[in-house]
Amino acid sequence: MKTHLDTHALRIVQLDKLKELQAQEINLKRLQGELERINLKIQSKDALSPDDVKYLGQLGWLAALSATIASIAASVSS
Repeated sequence: MKTHLDTHALRIVQLDKLKELQAQEINLKRLQGELERINLKIQSKDALSPDDVKYLGQLGWLAALSATIASIAASVSS
């Protein structure tokens, strides 16, 4: 009986992590779209807005988010 409960609890944790992973993937896609928009501005030599500059300054956070998503994905698949 305890094994059944442990398996059930593990499945709940996996589902929660999967939901978190899916939410982070949505955020990452939105952020990648923003980066693509900024890259187009840079390529066409358009002026960057203060928000664009702020976003570029936060790319370290984006890299950390990517690492988090990778670690969640690894834990869900194992």
